Amino acid sequence: MIRLVADDCTVVLDEKQVTKIQFWLLELLPAWRCEVVPGPGVEIVVPDVDRQLDDITPWVLSKLEEIVGCTLHPG
Repeated sequence: MIRLVADDCTVVLDEKQVTKIQFWLLELLPAWRCEVVPGPGVEIVVPDVDRQLDDITPWVLSKLEEIVGCTLHPG
């Protein structure tokens, strides 16, 4: 399971941002599911038991952080 949390607890995502995050993770991991809590307190969870944080490349992580607008860390 992968769980990422935004460093800035005040960030709120709109529907377009949530869809972009899901696209990147479902297409590039690939994963079965991706849950995004839009905030405040953004949380991204990939509940697939066979996925780990190491599966997210630095490039994908930077793309997710660009969409969220702040740094993400394991939660």
